[in-house]
Amino acid sequence: MAEALEVPKMTIHRRVKDGVMGQHSNPLKAWLSEEAIQSLQYQQAPTNIDELVSAVGRAFEELSPQTLDNVFVTLQACMIEIMKVKGGIGYKVPHFGKGGLMRDDNLPTQL
Repeated sequence: MAEALEVPKMTIHRRVKDGVMGQHSNPLKAWLSEEAIQSLQYQQAPTNIDELVSAVGRAFEELSPQTLDNVFVTLQACMIEIMKVKGGIGYKVPHFGKGGLMRDDNLPTQL
């Protein structure tokens, strides 16, 4: 996670300790809800932040570029929805036909 966010691991540790980030937050859960990442992450069964970062890194390496594109577009869409509710968890995961957009080679790289 630290690598993906381009921040030091200690920043993640501090955010968890300060309560800014939870060990189980809905935005993180939404991001990991893609079946492939979720399956790989649960197979790893991380018990602390370092193991979680490692499991996500391994999942990133093992998944196809198409799946990762799908995941990151979903993440961006969720983050937009989270901002609309001012950081709360009362948002719905947006659906916008990523499969069709991918088939047409029209999946956006950023939202």
